[in-house]
Amino acid sequence: MHELYVPFPDANMLYNDLPEAEQRHWKSQLLSQDMVSFHEKTTAASWKGIPTSYLLCEDDLAIPATLQEHMIRGVEETGAEIEVTRLKCGHSPFLSKPDETVKWLRKVAGEEL
Repeated sequence: MHELYVPFPDANMLYNDLPEAEQRHWKSQLLSQDMVSFHEKTTAASWKGIPTSYLLCEDDLAIPATLQEHMIRGVEETGAEIEVTRLKCGHSPFLSKPDETVKWLRKVAGEEL
């Protein structure tokens, strides 16, 4: 049996840009995740061969913007291209900024907006 990762005990880490009642609700919906996904090596890096877009969440407390920028630089240093869009939001933009998130998704999917 694999060890399980239980999401952040502090809902504010994932939902800092939502009202407290919504933070509690969405935290109650979280499920555990198998830790294998954090430790196993990947077998491929698809971002090296397909167009890649990244939504950088500027107010993310779980993965701070500086760490996201570091990950983006790591991709760029391999020679891969990555289109970055910044959004002033926390870790869960699909909850706090749904309209902006949908617009971004439609754009990166190739839809003319």
